[in-house]
Amino acid sequence: MMLADERQRLICRRLREQGQVQVGALAQEFSVSEETVRRDIALLERNHLLRRVHGGALPVQAMRLDPPFEARAAENREERMRLGRAAAALVGENEIIAMDGGVTTEAMAEAMSGCRGVTVVTASVPVLCLLMNKKRTGEFEGSVYFLGGLLDEREQMTGGALTAEHLERFSFDRVFVSATAADSSGIYMGTAENGALAAGMIARARETVLLAGSEKFGRRSVYRYAEPAQLNTLVTDAKQPLPAGMTAVLEQSGVRIIIA
Repeated sequence: MMLADERQRLICRRLREQGQVQVGALAQEFSVSEETVRRDIALLERNHLLRRVHGGALPVQAMRLDPPFEARAAENREERMRLGRAAAALVGENEIIAMDGGVTTEAMAEAMSGCRGVTVVTASVPVLCLLMNKKRTGEFEGSVYFLGGLLDEREQMTGGALTAEHLERFSFDRVFVSATAADSSGIYMGTAENGALAAGMIARARETVLLAGSEKFGRRSVYRYAEPAQLNTLVTDAKQPLPAGMTAVLEQSGVRIIIA
């Protein structure tokens, strides 16, 4: 019978090789119970060698959390603007769209010049301010609805029960959402509040567009707000190749991939 130390070394090796491990698969490989594997994983987590998630574990560095909005906005601006322009080009005349509160959707709002008859619904203060200024200068000829609620200064957006209540009254042709992380199992946000808002927007839209730089893929974060199969379009960059598992899921689901 395999000793606990040996099992735990192998668990760490599988994490390095695969990027994640599942309790059931490990139990079958080691010929032990799932409860035994859970104890091994719990011990490894106490030693800061991995992070437990539902049904398995991830490397510590694979659990991605977002820095504050202003810090994110200062990073990779050129790449974000490319994604933003590619997303803005998808907006059709007279469409009703929703935009979440990410820095990439802020870049999209910055690129939305010449849009006619478009209705935008958002909880993002930067998106609101950008579109308000574009309306003033005539660059944007549409309507903007701002979802009320509790202001989150760190994320520069509203959220909570009141925001969710306002959102329920809308329906969208297309929703543009961002992500903290994504893998073949889900699309993630760093907070449950941001994830719940994105999920609510998706539930009310005919089409869903995810804006996410390639560095977001192959990781998980705090709150899984969607599955890859719920996407219609992914707008990303070519800095890093998508993980094979993620590519397979997207292709199987018929998701259109735009490389900006």
